[in-house]
Amino acid sequence: MFRPGARYRLGDGTEAVIEVQDAGTLNLATGRVIACDPFWGTNVQRHVAPFTVTVPPGHYPVTLSLARGLLGRPAPVPRLGAAAKLTIRDEPVTAGEVARLRPDQIYTLGVDSGNASLLDASAVGALAAVDEPGSELDRLFERVWGNEWVNLVVDHESGLNAVVFHCGLGDGGYATWIGRSADGEPLCFVVDLLVLSDSFGPITD
Repeated sequence: MFRPGARYRLGDGTEAVIEVQDAGTLNLATGRVIACDPFWGTNVQRHVAPFTVTVPPGHYPVTLSLARGLLGRPAPVPRLGAAAKLTIRDEPVTAGEVARLRPDQIYTLGVDSGNASLLDASAVGALAAVDEPGSELDRLFERVWGNEWVNLVVDHESGLNAVVFHCGLGDGGYATWIGRSADGEPLCFVVDLLVLSDSFGPITD
């Protein structure tokens, strides 16, 4: 999903071509990763928790996979957000697992606004404040729809931010996967937005 130009044949016979965009870096001040709908407002603080797998604090790149074209459909469609990846170490992934909030709980990111985000646990309070009266919440919503993603600084003093991205299939539940190295270290977090879940691909002709 993160190889530019890769083509996927979907279940309905149409084809999608992958574009990859750099969404900047994410400030993981504590190394505790959160995936959530950024437009939940104060509910983010009450209902969202970090994944059990943590990483060293630092700044890490975020890339987005966009499915372009969906060739064969009767009318042009915009690029659809297919996945988002937070890279901790740029090394080959040898194993994967579903990210969890507790050892016995598989976490599905619930989306009600058509958008999702990645952020550090320490940025949750600042993200919730975006929903306060007079904030830039409405403008943010328009920016995501117009650009597929926004790297939003939620606290200018600390530099904490959230990478907000549009989900190609809209509202629903989406799993986050953790890619691991041969020695078991976490290499990346990938939010699969299911656009390519019924595909027969990538196509290798």
